Amino acid sequence: MNAETSTSLERIATRFGRSSLPDAAREVSAALHRRQNRILVDSIEAAEHVQAWLADPCEVNERLVRAVAEKLSYKGIWGSVCAAILWREGANMIDPTLGVAPAPKGLSEKMLAAAVLNAAKDDPSLLEEFSHA
Repeated sequence: MNAETSTSLERIATRFGRSSLPDAAREVSAALHRRQNRILVDSIEAAEHVQAWLADPCEVNERLVRAVAEKLSYKGIWGSVCAAILWREGANMIDPTLGVAPAPKGLSEKMLAAAVLNAAKDDPSLLEEFSHA
């Protein structure tokens, strides 16, 4: 990651940190949906499960988000959005080698910022949309 990308990641993550995770995830999801004809969506299934969790953040919807995140290996635009939901502050991260551990503070915001940066490779206007405080 170069210095410019790192700075953009931190700036966007800080912006997301000023709102609740569901609001920040909703904002990123909406921006990605507006551009879906220009950005290849990693997985329609992931987008649908994220939307379901945002509408009702219950355990069933979280399990569906986890399943699709694992299917995507937590990679790509929607893999990052799924990770942000699963690794939100107060949630437990599950690592097969380490067991259950609390998610580090600020990780969700960085994962949402990573989704924006990843999508901005194909649509630079997305980066500009989220770079402003």
